[in-house]
Amino acid sequence: KLGKAQLMRHNIPTSAGLARFMGTGLKGVDKVVIGEDEFDVEEGELYAEQYLPADAYLFPTRVVFDSGEERRYQLYVRIPDEYWVQAGLADFYIGKNKVTGNSAALAVDDQYQDDIYNQGRLAYFGQGKFGDKLRITTHFDTKESDVRDMFKHPFASDSSSVFDILED
Repeated sequence: KLGKAQLMRHNIPTSAGLARFMGTGLKGVDKVVIGEDEFDVEEGELYAEQYLPADAYLFPTRVVFDSGEERRYQLYVRIPDEYWVQAGLADFYIGKNKVTGNSAALAVDDQYQDDIYNQGRLAYFGQGKFGDKLRITTHFDTKESDVRDMFKHPFASDSSSVFDILED
């Protein structure tokens, strides 16, 4: 068929989503049981993850205290069929240099050589899931540079990217 792309083989499941369960200030709590899974509480904090197919869930949840006492709750989780998340950064500064007297100390930085300086950076990250089989991740980062040079290599890969740093 012309003009139509079809996936010939799909052997990596992508229909699941990640549910994160987080709790803080859980003083005197030994463990939390979510559905059939038991999670330890360490130093008053709970962090657990589960991959679940796209759907809505109502988990029976038990909070077990150090004393053995239990409290029961219902925990609602929804993994959507589609989502899109994005983040962006724009940073610009423009100014005029006016130096009188000895300017030798400023010779170490090129931005002080001309009358006008302009620096900037644009960065973007987007990630989305569309149905069971399509996930998209996109990003660009111009890095800090003169405004006239910003878009020379915006998709060049670099391990010091702002989004890699934020993810750590």
